[in-house]
Amino acid sequence: MKKKLMLMIGILAVIVSAVACGKQEVATATESASETIAAPVEDGVYSADFTTDSGMFHVNEAKNGKGTLTVKDGEMTIHVSLASDKIVNLFAGKAEDAQKDGAALIEPTTDTVTYSDGATDEVYGFDIPVPVIDEEFDVALIGTHGNWYDHKVKVSNLEKTDTLADGTYTPDDFSWSGGSGHINITCGEIKIEDGQAYATIVFNSSYYTTVKVDGTSYDGLATEDSASFTIPVTLNKENAIIGTTTRMTTPHDIEYIITPYLEAAGGEKPAGNTENEEDTDGEATPAAAIAIAHTPPEISGLTYESQMELDYAKGFDVFYYQDGYAVINVYDSAQYLVVPEGKAAPEGLESQIKVLQQPLDNIYMAATSVMALFRAMDALADIRFAGMEADGWYVQEAAEAINNGTMLFAGKYSEPDYELLVDKGCDLAIESTMILHDPKVQEMIESLGIPVFIERSSYEAHPLGRTEWIKLYGVLVGKEDEAKTFFDKQAEIISQLADFQNTEKTVAFFYVDTNGTVVVRKSDDYIPSMIQIAGGRYIFSDLQNEESSSASVSLSMEEFYASAMNADYLIYNGTIDLPLSSVKDLLAKSELFAEFKAVKDGNVWTIGKDLYQSTDIVGQLIGDVHKMLTDDATGDMTFLKKVD
Repeated sequence: MKKKLMLMIGILAVIVSAVACGKQEVATATESASETIAAPVEDGVYSADFTTDSGMFHVNEAKNGKGTLTVKDGEMTIHVSLASDKIVNLFAGKAEDAQKDGAALIEPTTDTVTYSDGATDEVYGFDIPVPVIDEEFDVALIGTHGNWYDHKVKVSNLEKTDTLADGTYTPDDFSWSGGSGHINITCGEIKIEDGQAYATIVFNSSYYTTVKVDGTSYDGLATEDSASFTIPVTLNKENAIIGTTTRMTTPHDIEYIITPYLEAAGGEKPAGNTENEEDTDGEATPAAAIAIAHTPPEISGLTYESQMELDYAKGFDVFYYQDGYAVINVYDSAQYLVVPEGKAAPEGLESQIKVLQQPLDNIYMAATSVMALFRAMDALADIRFAGMEADGWYVQEAAEAINNGTMLFAGKYSEPDYELLVDKGCDLAIESTMILHDPKVQEMIESLGIPVFIERSSYEAHPLGRTEWIKLYGVLVGKEDEAKTFFDKQAEIISQLADFQNTEKTVAFFYVDTNGTVVVRKSDDYIPSMIQIAGGRYIFSDLQNEESSSASVSLSMEEFYASAMNADYLIYNGTIDLPLSSVKDLLAKSELFAEFKAVKDGNVWTIGKDLYQSTDIVGQLIGDVHKMLTDDATGDMTFLKKVD
């Protein structure tokens, strides 16, 4: 009996011990779980992977499996845009609890997603409470058939992004590295959508077809000299991307590192690794511009005589010296000494002055807007090389010269055929400011003994200021009389147009880039001046570019809508984007255009690709705008076309 009692006591002790041990294990597990839940990451916004146990319930492909995790006051919520539009509600927990009275269901939001091919779609999004990171938790869903289903989800791989509000931002800095050094990459805009940053990057080569980020390819939009892409990025950190170029015989993938920086996103400014700084209009500003006085320079051995008379141009001056020498000052750019044929440059010339030795009759014309001015003064024979193939020219004589071999295609400004230029005796390269995107190309051309002249007529504030640059080119090729005669005729035409009585009708001149930003001209640009001369009012009375000297200003669609919705006329700038073929093309860029007065009244017009190359006939555009403003349907228009 005693042994039996002792055995029972022993068994009871084991049971008590086991229960106590079990309680301790349960307590330990509970404490561990409590520690996991009670230790969320610091407050902020994060990009995070959102994975589930269902092929139907997952993040939309445009979001790359990512959601936006917001942590505030220790509480975590992830916003996800879903692939399926069949999910009506979510519930943080089990399906059986979701069906109880008073259950707090998660209502959907309407999200807009953009796919790699540029197409957009509206999908359902949800804000889901997150109890734990890197561990599965319960989320139930109900579909359109009315049935609830249990699922397991997990939030992981957090990356701190930024705390910026959704919107469009101009980067405070942008740097890049990689490639062969023959390409330049710029970034003029960053968009924040649902906490994710997207950068619009531009390669100064139209041969780039796709950019790959984390295994996902993004298509771009190619123009004459560039290709732009909108891609997801992590701000203020290095981002590895792969660009695919078709410049070679077969497509090649080239790796780059880009670092977009926004001060407002926090973090230290990364070290830059590009050699020049760009503005947002695609026109570059040299890192160290030469200060040029608006007075004739003193040059040893030369005697100053007179100065060229200019009526409208503000970007240059020409100073004449004895024996046919001339100095051209292009402000904010460079100084050039034109040396007559048979004569030599003076000794001891300052290094900042570039020597242009006449005759200049084997010119490489990479600045497409200048070709028409050479045609106007009958100097196309002095252009031996072109920076664009025949089918890209709207100056018909240039296209014909390339086709018959009197003018040779020598590669685009960013990728010239150096061997051809040297072998055929090129004596001058005339470039637009786009060459500043490629300083190594300029250095290479100059190292071959070919001087580079950078033209800046597009910075002129008056339309005749652009045309008056023909006088400068007349100095280069000995056609000063022809240049002056042509300019005087253009000035006379515009002086006659200046008698137009102002109609007080307002005009917006713009285009929409690939990421939805509206690009307009600043108020003191030559385009608003032309509208004024034609008898209209530019819709923006005092708009400036506070970021750079560029004539273009980027606005969000909302900003443009607020200012231009009541404009009497819309003129779409088809020289940059494709011209509009119908109003549907405009509405496809933004449904907000349907609310514009000009759209409702049928006053939408477009300009074709040829305007930028037509610097010799600016008067015709002024005449076109006047006809538009006065409903004068008589006669054909040169540049404007009404959009139905």
